[in-house]
Amino acid sequence: TPPGATLRVGDAWRILLCFHAVTLLWVFFRAQTLEDARTILVAIFAGNWQAEIPLWGTLLLVTAAFMHCAERWLRPRLPVLRNWLDNPPGALLEGLFLGAILALAVAASGVGGEFIYFQF
Repeated sequence: TPPGATLRVGDAWRILLCFHAVTLLWVFFRAQTLEDARTILVAIFAGNWQAEIPLWGTLLLVTAAFMHCAERWLRPRLPVLRNWLDNPPGALLEGLFLGAILALAVAASGVGGEFIYFQF
């Protein structure tokens, strides 16, 4: 959507469908064999109840999603916020904030794996 445009309720299912399709297809890029891909897909759909839920990563994801939704809702409704975020000081602060969230997400994910396309 263009900057300042609001999302419609009907856009949510398209966004979710695209996200889940891409995420599921990534399994085949990441798995070493088709059997590994099958094992991962079974764990996704049937559940792997032995795995621990990463508390900090989940909390960070929920917080970031909430803040993104709040910003998308507030920006078109508050001209002062929109003007401030569209000008250099606000845009710089917004960029620094998004960079900090990205850095926290990487830090919360634990040890990083090899870049997915290096295996080709």
